[in-house]
Amino acid sequence: MTSSDNAPTSANDQGVVVEQLLDAPRELVWRTWTECEHFMRWYGPKNMSTHVCEIDFRVGGRHLYGMRSPDGWEYYTTGVYQEIVPIERFVTTDVLSDAEGNNVPPSHYGMPEDAPAETTVIVTLEEVDGGKTKLAVRQIGWTDEVHGPGRGWGLERSTRQAGGSTRGHQVRTSIQPISRAIQRLIDSHYAKSSKERPVKKFMFLHFGFENPTPEIMEAWGKWFESIADRQVSQEGFSGGREISKEGTRELPWDMDSITAFNIIEAESLDEAEEIAKSCPFIASIRVYELRSM
Repeated sequence: MTSSDNAPTSANDQGVVVEQLLDAPRELVWRTWTECEHFMRWYGPKNMSTHVCEIDFRVGGRHLYGMRSPDGWEYYTTGVYQEIVPIERFVTTDVLSDAEGNNVPPSHYGMPEDAPAETTVIVTLEEVDGGKTKLAVRQIGWTDEVHGPGRGWGLERSTRQAGGSTRGHQVRTSIQPISRAIQRLIDSHYAKSSKERPVKKFMFLHFGFENPTPEIMEAWGKWFESIADRQVSQEGFSGGREISKEGTRELPWDMDSITAFNIIEAESLDEAEEIAKSCPFIASIRVYELRSM
């Protein structure tokens, strides 16, 4: 699975355009945009993960995307699908929102006053020789190369500030995540065709809290990027309570706290353990294999 080395970006009165050549058929690239399971593997800047995805893929249907940084800062957009030509093209609005999908002004995310609260996104897939796909994403409303692609598309290599100012979070996006998501689809297809044993799911429980530093944030960002093609979901915790026969007690926020969890795919507990060891954890990580109930 390969992609072009560069994702050319241009900006004019028609908006910001990002183009990329992917070594995969249009049917698979289409699924990475229209199915949450695959969309969440690649969408979002380098140091943020997509933890919310709702897609009602039909004309008039709605989507809601939520991204989260390692320190818990969140960013949401919603929109309505306006046009769909299967496997070829779709058009949707892209609107700044809160976690419930309610529209919010740019100032809600610390963005410049002249930043648009609503834009239009046009995604086009063109079949080229050899079973490859030319992906073009146009966002109308942004006329600035710095702001547009930084809204979330995992298509750029450059470092940029999402929306101008996202509370100081440097957003580094990469063309690689969408390629890895497509590769995962291909691998899954061949695994099912050859009746190989499917991968298993494992939960990582992260223990320990300390105030994040820029160095810790960078390390977490690199780790999340390294597991992007394996991660199924991720959430962070805040305060909590323990209920037992002795009663209820408040749980402190310290080195013994469970601060977050994420679910990944791996072939075995040994492989999941190796992935956990590469994490810049604070106190420890517990790894559990998940099973259907």
